[in-house]
Amino acid sequence: MSPRKIVTCAVKDCGQQYPQTTGRPLRVCQTHRVAEQFILDGQMSRYCQQCARPHSLSRFSGLRKGCEA
Repeated sequence: MSPRKIVTCAVKDCGQQYPQTTGRPLRVCQTHRVAEQFILDGQMSRYCQQCARPHSLSRFSGLRKGCEA
């Protein structure tokens, strides 16, 4: 069994480290995966439960956790 890669949350001022559990890094820690919004790459974002990646808030309707893809 190979060791898990440790990745760092990409959200502004977070820096939390966590083990990578999938083939591709999720970029955000568990705290920000459930947050209503956060700053990522200079824009307000939310983690999409459908796509398993963060998107700009404009891709969401209200407080929904799935984007309008």
